[in-house]
Amino acid sequence: MRKNKKTSPISYEEMMDRVSSLALSSSTYKKFGLYIEKHYMDLGFMSAEEVADAVGISQGSVSRFCKDLGFLGYSDFIKNLHSTFCDNITAPDRIQRNADKKGNIHKEIIDEECANLQKLLSVTESDEYSKLVKFISESQSIHLVSSRYTSTILPYATYMLSKMRDNVYMETPGSIEFQNLIFKNKKETGILVFSFPRYANDLIDMIKQVKASGIKYHLITDSRMCPMYADAENTVILPITTSSVFNNYGVPITFTNLLMNDVAKALPNVKKRISKIEAFEKENQIYYDK
Repeated sequence: MRKNKKTSPISYEEMMDRVSSLALSSSTYKKFGLYIEKHYMDLGFMSAEEVADAVGISQGSVSRFCKDLGFLGYSDFIKNLHSTFCDNITAPDRIQRNADKKGNIHKEIIDEECANLQKLLSVTESDEYSKLVKFISESQSIHLVSSRYTSTILPYATYMLSKMRDNVYMETPGSIEFQNLIFKNKKETGILVFSFPRYANDLIDMIKQVKASGIKYHLITDSRMCPMYADAENTVILPITTSSVFNNYGVPITFTNLLMNDVAKALPNVKKRISKIEAFEKENQIYYDK
């Protein structure tokens, strides 16, 4: 990447595009790229030495990465961070950054989750989010696809969406329906992929075939470095709490709830449809009633 003699602040999107592209060039750069994406608010308050220690790379690698991004060096990179981001740090961001790593692990997890939940406000105001709502509400059929640990989100999303519209399907690797995705009518089929670390190879391989068949897919993930990001028609990126033994899906679940609320607003006759379902459930005593 060409190095500029003089740099000026760039947007978050441009920064992350540069970072994700550069991160593909080596394992060291990938480590630093992932750290920038997850902790860019923290970086504005860290020295090059502290960053190197946190990422597990050399200070020289930190400096070279910043120069390859197009900055004069680490200091110039930090100036851009301050100009673009640091004036907008929220209280949850500060709580997360200042959390006592040696303290109560429950507090650390909860603080991180609260900070990430706050970030959903900006996610739901993005163009990518609006495109996703439109995609789900207008596709003739919608297939919710995932694998392994991330697939635990699918029943929750499928339950809500199937109450609001017809032709909602849940697909996971190993099922004949999953294998048959590549034979679907590309004009009538909408595929929504949920994928969070660790990214499952069976899902990655299948989505490559889906793309090759001409079917477009939308993606919900945690990073531009997700293997399915490059070929997705549209991607919504969510912050994931990683301080627990297993990734915490409080944010994806909350996001899915918000998403379905907005999809409901976009679909015609939702109130009438749900009223019929409620009447059926009451008549057939689906739920316990005193």
